[in-house]
Amino acid sequence: MLRGWAQEGLLQKQIAAKMGVSGNTLLRYKKKYPEIADCFAVSKEIADYQVENALREKALGGNVQAMIFLLKNSGKGTGNEADYDEGVCIVDDL
Repeated sequence: MLRGWAQEGLLQKQIAAKMGVSGNTLLRYKKKYPEIADCFAVSKEIADYQVENALREKALGGNVQAMIFLLKNSGKGTGNEADYDEGVCIVDDL
């Protein structure tokens, strides 16, 4: 249940409210029960992959903004346009 709420993008304080506890209580639970903390960590990782895959799908489908974002954030440069070859031209309007 917790993992599902986290994957849906709910904030931890929203999840705490759904559980009927305060945010501080949820934080104590996470510290006391590693499986709860792990649940949130795994859920965030899954959600990140889902977002990354959706962005990649948009880029491969021709969405220029998604292409630019992926190129700038691929970890292959600093994100500075000067890092790219001068021969590369990204056209915003196709």
